[in-house]
Amino acid sequence: MLRGILFAASLLEAPTYSAVSYCWGKEDSDALIEIQIAGHPDLMIASITQTLSEALHELLRRGETLVWVDALCINQRDAFERGQQVLRMSQIYSTAHKVVAWLGRATLQSVALFHRLNNHSIAIIDRSNIDISRLTANLLARTYFRRIWIIQEIAKGREVQVWCGRDSVPWERLCALAARTDDRISAINHFRVREVQSRIGVPRMLLCEAMLRTFQCEASDQRDKVYALLGMTLDGADVVPLPDYAQPAELVLRKVTEIMIAREGLTATMLLARGRISSKAKPTWLPDWLSLPWELPPWIRNCITRERETLTFDTTISAGCLSVSGVELATFKDVCRQSAIAHDLSRYQYLNGFPITLNHDYYNPLDVLGELWDAITSHQEPSYSHADADIGRKSRAICLLYKLCESSTLHPSTLDFGMDAEGRRFGPKYPAIATEWISTTFNLRFRDRTMLGWVLNVQRRLQQDLGDPSFGASAADLEHLVACVDSLYWAGMTLAVSSTCCFWIVHRDTNVSDLVYRLVNCDLPVVLRRSGKVFRFVGEMRGPHTQAGWIVDYLKNAEWKQIVIM
Repeated sequence: MLRGILFAASLLEAPTYSAVSYCWGKEDSDALIEIQIAGHPDLMIASITQTLSEALHELLRRGETLVWVDALCINQRDAFERGQQVLRMSQIYSTAHKVVAWLGRATLQSVALFHRLNNHSIAIIDRSNIDISRLTANLLARTYFRRIWIIQEIAKGREVQVWCGRDSVPWERLCALAARTDDRISAINHFRVREVQSRIGVPRMLLCEAMLRTFQCEASDQRDKVYALLGMTLDGADVVPLPDYAQPAELVLRKVTEIMIAREGLTATMLLARGRISSKAKPTWLPDWLSLPWELPPWIRNCITRERETLTFDTTISAGCLSVSGVELATFKDVCRQSAIAHDLSRYQYLNGFPITLNHDYYNPLDVLGELWDAITSHQEPSYSHADADIGRKSRAICLLYKLCESSTLHPSTLDFGMDAEGRRFGPKYPAIATEWISTTFNLRFRDRTMLGWVLNVQRRLQQDLGDPSFGASAADLEHLVACVDSLYWAGMTLAVSSTCCFWIVHRDTNVSDLVYRLVNCDLPVVLRRSGKVFRFVGEMRGPHTQAGWIVDYLKNAEWKQIVIM
């Protein structure tokens, strides 16, 4: 049986000790440790997890006899003490001369990987014929790397050693090998880099951003999804002065969110509540951090973490209602379901809050399909080589996409229109999801006709001029369109036409007569539904030019009104 002495020490004059980072594992383990508390003659027997028992045995074998372990150094049954010690975790791990990241028992795969990490350069390992990626993936699949507390424990450590059985490797070497291909290692190391930067004056990230980066991590206590991040954030101590393990996790997360929105002005946090319009028990603007989708749309993540604007208005929360300043931009004339379109606002200006068409040739069918191309591709990176395609090229790709889906509703991949000029074959790569999306847009009315009517008009022209069943479209353009449709579809977005005849990409819960608002400190427009004198939050509205200078100038001079969202 393991034996140890438990004693108190000041962190201001700390001895040389190692702090252990590990995964708790099953709590019904029968591993025991005999502990003598310094200054007390009696001995006590404590039950510890098998994982911790193995870690302590290995530490003892290597001569590491002075260690800090949370399961033994914190009274886990005392909620007040746990809260007090959580505030010291940052200092405990940053003061330790070494942080030992214990992964558990060794396997044949881990032994092979650690051997190569310790005996070869990373460049040589990358060039070797050995399946390093398989060995690395096997190691990173361990539960340890999914635990939220390890982020702070590794980020704060002056020196971090990764131990697996009797093998060990510096964190930096494992990170150099895995960070390029594994998002978890990359995310953990991001916090470690930010900690180093904070020592030279670079501000730490806000708690909201830290929660966004880690909401997929696991915690045996859901409150730790907040408390485990406090020591690495700029505003953590202000948002949560004292962690309270006596409060329910749901209440902790709600209070934290209300403080971030009302006190810190992070109105964009409400975007995480998209799709909860049908909720009656909770406010529609309040995110449920414990049930966020595994993948968040990048525009939401970017909007929340982006530097806040300089507009200052009162934002308050009372009785579950959010009072915030906003500007009404538009309402909706028609909405289709399960589709995914964005719209290029560069051809419009705002007049009394509504976009007005500047292009007098807008009724030209080619222009309409050009707008449709801009809509579908607007959420992609501007560096994409097809983004600046001419109007003819855009129209040809749109026409072929519609034809593929119209001709085979269930199986567009069975279609074959031959080869394009580059020798690439049309048809086989296009997923059935494009069919579902296109079919929902057939009857959506834009101006004086349906979207299918606009497309058929152009298809007839192209067929007469070119005599080509593929309309002379490029396979690369078509593949790009389908990829854009796919990503927006899975983000839960749909196509809508506003009362000013503009395309918008909105959340699929949007209805006709819903309103588009621009809220203070949230540069992504939102869709609201009027309910008497108050509003309910539906979701976001996408547009590629929401950051354009003329829009920002307009909003500064616009009449901002205080609205209430419940």
